[in-house]
Amino acid sequence: MKRSYVIVFALLFAISCTVGLWRTEWFQQRFFPETYWYQKVNDLKQQVAASEFSLGHIAIELEKKRRTADLEVAQKVNMSKLAGMDSERASKDAAEEISNEIKGLTDVLQMMQGGLEKDREKLAAAEAQLARYVR
Repeated sequence: MKRSYVIVFALLFAISCTVGLWRTEWFQQRFFPETYWYQKVNDLKQQVAASEFSLGHIAIELEKKRRTADLEVAQKVNMSKLAGMDSERASKDAAEEISNEIKGLTDVLQMMQGGLEKDREKLAAAEAQLARYVR
């Protein structure tokens, strides 16, 4: 009776190890390269498309912020005057705040452009790998 439990446990362990190995990238790439690279290319295409969409959105937000910066500064100065703040100080603070927002958006945009370029390079490499297996 005890021996049957050991055998069942060993079988379950062997099955779980096999399934775990089967799902690894290493195994899929070595034994099913065409399927692996096809999936990798599709995943990278989706990632590039999502990055391009996000970049477009941030670029629009940056342009919107640049175009409305003067209006936002004026609005913040008016609100600060209403609160009793000195006009010069309010103007300086508002301009600095808007400038920091524009710089932040610019930094994010540059960072995402770098990431997009890396993703495009990975996509090109994956497409080259896939081309080796597709006939």
